[in-house]
Amino acid sequence: YVRAYSRLNKGSIFIACIPTYCPDLMDNDYNRNEAMERLRKKGLRVVVADDVQYNITLISQYLSKIGAKLVAPALNGEQAFMKWIHLINQNTPADVIVSDIDMPIVDGRALCKQVREYERRNGLNKCFILLISGNDHEKDIKDLLNPAGEYRADFFLKKPITMEEIIDCFAKRFIN
Repeated sequence: YVRAYSRLNKGSIFIACIPTYCPDLMDNDYNRNEAMERLRKKGLRVVVADDVQYNITLISQYLSKIGAKLVAPALNGEQAFMKWIHLINQNTPADVIVSDIDMPIVDGRALCKQVREYERRNGLNKCFILLISGNDHEKDIKDLLNPAGEYRADFFLKKPITMEEIIDCFAKRFIN
């Protein structure tokens, strides 16, 4: 598909996406439709942080197709962290945090670090953290996903993300 973003008197950006097979996500027996059905039964609860409301809406639509529920939209990492803690305090914790990396106030890196520190201090199970960005380089991504590193995110997707990528990412964590 092709996406176009245009701003009056600023210019336009065109993005072309070509679907590819990702062997690290799927094995020979993988069936995306079956994975989607199995994810629907999980009823995952998700916090989504992105400074662009359109991205939150799009991710929310993807989530609803796999039976996941957006329980806390946030326009920055600070809001996301506070909403995530509120859900824990209400005994309705989120299963997943999906966060853009580049946001104002508190970015996705800092959010990830705050969540991991809070989990460690309070003896909580790890929340699955998916970071998304259109700008990060391979070295940055390796740093974000390093289990012994500063941030310890679980997965990274490059924007623009697709429904198939969400299914594959969640399936790898929640049904494999």
